Amino acid sequence: MKPESLYKPIMKMLVPIGLFLALLAFVPWAIWQSQHPPRINITRTQYELALAKWESRHIEEYEITTDTHAFLGGIISLHVSDYGNKIEVLSPKPRPLTTLTEGDIEYLSRFTVEGMFEQIDTVLREEAKPLEIEGVTMGGDDGYMSHAINFNPVLGYPQRINNQPVGNYLSDSDWDERVTSLKIIKQGK
Repeated sequence: MKPESLYKPIMKMLVPIGLFLALLAFVPWAIWQSQHPPRINITRTQYELALAKWESRHIEEYEITTDTHAFLGGIISLHVSDYGNKIEVLSPKPRPLTTLTEGDIEYLSRFTVEGMFEQIDTVLREEAKPLEIEGVTMGGDDGYMSHAINFNPVLGYPQRINNQPVGNYLSDSDWDERVTSLKIIKQGK
């Protein structure tokens, strides 16, 4: 018997076996990938392009409404001026104080466009590090936060920041923040 005559039957047998083994290797990898999304879905370049698009508009003053689904979430509307440096609460009705404390301003600034860009920048800088809260490391090899970011295609501002725990991570640490409206009031040149 010639060796060439054995070639076709052996190949007919080896090709399905090879395909089966490839599929056998692919399925666990695909399952693992679906259960372990990336830490962040954007690159530094995408972030910088969106930030440049926003900054190129020279938006000095705007009103923004965000809807945050989280442990202490809700809808908040802010009047932001001086390129994000001044904040006034429009709703929910501000408490009857004439001025906001530094703590109030720091908390509210995360709901401004500038504050959202800062949050994303921090995630990009700290991407590979586990979360540390008061000296206790959360996450590491057994869990992490996955961040999904969407930018407005016209103005570049972050339209949605979605953070979900993956693996053994803090419960109640997920949040989903969406900009439901943004009204430009004053634009520089």
